[in-house]
Amino acid sequence: MLQQKERVVNNQINAKVLRNIKWYDTTIDHVKEFVNHDPDFLISPKSKVYGNRTLFNAVRFGVKQETLQWMVEHIGINLVKKWRSHNCRWTLIHIAAYENFPHLIPYLLSIHIEACEIKDDFGRTPIICAKRKGNYKCVSLLQKPEQTVETYRQALFVYRDLNLNNGRTKRPASV
Repeated sequence: MLQQKERVVNNQINAKVLRNIKWYDTTIDHVKEFVNHDPDFLISPKSKVYGNRTLFNAVRFGVKQETLQWMVEHIGINLVKKWRSHNCRWTLIHIAAYENFPHLIPYLLSIHIEACEIKDDFGRTPIICAKRKGNYKCVSLLQKPEQTVETYRQALFVYRDLNLNNGRTKRPASV
């Protein structure tokens, strides 16, 4: 009984932390700290709701692309592809387009290009959400998703080549 109460208190504390994180400043090291403190930070093994909230908030508040990439790799791309919001079944691309975070769209498309055609419960695709909010950079990226992904991949390879030529060993994950 005591263990169950501790779990409830921890979940309440973690829910508050998730809402109050300044996601746009959050680094991979910050997320690793959260995961070390609470292994269920990224995804709850029982309900998967907690993980949904983490991803939702990270994208909603404009997390750095490399931090999102680390989170996705640790949650699993297949789970992320299946992810939908609870209220109207948005994908992560819907959220990024609606909230005007064009820096996330190329990466999200690169792992799930079909998501740009997925309709929510009201028949809206991510591009419709972006148009309604006047987020024209997002609209531009979503109009030609294949081109967006190709440009993103080319930029990754240029970045990798620059780092290898400068003697650095850090490479972005290939997509």
